[in-house]
Amino acid sequence: MENYQILLLANKIIKKTIAALIPYRPARSWVKHFLDDIFIPPAIENFKQIIEEEYQDYWIFVPFWPWGDFMMACAMLEQFKREKGGNILIFYANKSQLEFLKAFDFADEILPIPLDIYYSLCTTDRPYCKHNKAGLKKGHIYELSHHVFKEAENDKSRNFYEVYIKMLQLAVPQFSKLNLTRKIKSKVEDIFDEVSEGKEVIMITPHAHSFDEREISYQFWITIAKQLEQEGYKVVFNSKSPDYKDFESVFLPLIEQCYFATLCHSNITLRSGFTDVITIMGAGNQVVIYPESMRFITITEEEQVEEISRCANMNPNKTFEENMFDFTSINNMFNKNFTEIIVENKQYVNRVMSNFRTNYNELRKKYAGIYYK
Repeated sequence: MENYQILLLANKIIKKTIAALIPYRPARSWVKHFLDDIFIPPAIENFKQIIEEEYQDYWIFVPFWPWGDFMMACAMLEQFKREKGGNILIFYANKSQLEFLKAFDFADEILPIPLDIYYSLCTTDRPYCKHNKAGLKKGHIYELSHHVFKEAENDKSRNFYEVYIKMLQLAVPQFSKLNLTRKIKSKVEDIFDEVSEGKEVIMITPHAHSFDEREISYQFWITIAKQLEQEGYKVVFNSKSPDYKDFESVFLPLIEQCYFATLCHSNITLRSGFTDVITIMGAGNQVVIYPESMRFITITEEEQVEEISRCANMNPNKTFEENMFDFTSINNMFNKNFTEIIVENKQYVNRVMSNFRTNYNELRKKYAGIYYK
């Protein structure tokens, strides 16, 4: 057993003991953070030393865990390999990540990473962790996360996609296509054929991890779904929520769900990492919904303003919310012409529905972009 494994195991055992002995949650939480400060830094250093000694001739990447960031970075690594040469080692933390990494064609080695180490990397939440000290250099672990990309503040970007282009120092940014196994494709295609009932399928994804989905009432999505059914479409929800129990739910493992999305006539999604993934995988004819506040609920409002202002080329003539839209817009990031709507109130149901009542190409020329009152 390596030293980092011993340290992580000791930390885990002591934490479990503390949880049993200290009933007061704030005190228990403080002790756990205190233990992390003791055990995790030397574990990280030992882990890095072992990996960097064994893979001196490799580019070594730890991808950020939010799916949009994960997918954008990983989809560029084949192009990175063409431009830089050499072998690539990449780490994964769960089965879903591993499935996507296997579907790409850039990795020479794919290895698991201990979760305590993984969640200390790629974020500035753990002050004891020193990030990307050697920069983008062979034989050194490089954390693919905008949070730890210090160069961003002196070389601001127009959108998240551009941040990762700069992180990887790409001359010709280009996404790789995923090569899904025949087994995955056949399984999903069979499900799709059964679900579609011979109709054009529209999938609605009303959830997001980062943007605040609570700003948009579930009735908004239900109203759209009912009207789409009246138009003759088969509507399915990418959701397990009981709010949508009157509609068919398709909720598969992520890589299968994303492939299902590419088979649909259209996808209506609350802007999320899922939107990034299905766009990279080739899903067209999308309607992308944004909450009015443009708030990331995974961090505080102050942290969001600080991070976006640090990375983004902000337009001083626009509000922070408008700049936030520009920075996260699917159209801006991926050079698409989808319909993107900031939902301020329920009148936007009609804007969504107009996509399916007129010629789509004419409509997207007319309405692509932000909608305001």
